[in-house]
Amino acid sequence: MPEYELLVCIPPTSNIVERFFSVARTTYGQERHSLNPITLEMVLFLRQNNVYWTAQTVDEATPMRTPFSSASTFSSSGEWRLLTGGKDGRVRMWRITPSRQTMEASLKEHRGPVSAIQVTQNCTACVSASSDGSCIVWNLETFVRIQAMFASTEFCRVLYHPDESQLLTYGSDRRITYFDAYDGEAIRFLEEAADHEMLAMDIEHSGKLFVTGGRDGMLRLWHYDNGETVAIGRGHIEAINAVKISPDRKKIVTVGSEGAVMIWEMGDLLEQTQG
Repeated sequence: MPEYELLVCIPPTSNIVERFFSVARTTYGQERHSLNPITLEMVLFLRQNNVYWTAQTVDEATPMRTPFSSASTFSSSGEWRLLTGGKDGRVRMWRITPSRQTMEASLKEHRGPVSAIQVTQNCTACVSASSDGSCIVWNLETFVRIQAMFASTEFCRVLYHPDESQLLTYGSDRRITYFDAYDGEAIRFLEEAADHEMLAMDIEHSGKLFVTGGRDGMLRLWHYDNGETVAIGRGHIEAINAVKISPDRKKIVTVGSEGAVMIWEMGDLLEQTQG
């Protein structure tokens, strides 16, 4: 079984950007790491021994003091690229080398803060979401807009389906919306999600399931095609701010406002709910 490192990003007020935990050690249904009194905001999986981006302060992570609200990293030709989404609505691309960091492009279409960014698997495009109700797909080679989607909501999260044919979003209207990635049309609204205010979302690699974390501290696992809730996890006492499914599709990691990092066995979660 490959071992992965868990990257937890912490707000700038703590003066620390990341903490690492070994995920492969987990052998039971739920593991809890407490980082009280810190509020946790982001979680990523990194392959062991591959350090993608490290920084001790937000000033180091954003060398030109970009208003920082969302970020994504990817590699190209041995050099790293860092995409940041700013509170000014700009998406910026940075070239990262061991000796310097240079801004390559600044893309301006959003009129509100950028809340989420995701890069395609071939690293030639990305989608950004904003609180102004827009999601924009960008060409990362020509730095022009490919597609735009608009809705009467403040988008909080956007994800590509693993086959990249659809986009999954949620916003302040408490609806999960499926968009066609090619023509930008909304193709489905998941009204069942309206009873819960969601703050975090992730899709597992097969595309069959996705997971959400809510302000009520509940973890919910959903069937992608029929939109039904297939599992519920209870453990956080405050809001879940970030959630991530491990690359091997066996574990789910959640981080919460109370400073807890919880690691769930997906199989046990499904079995307990269905039982």
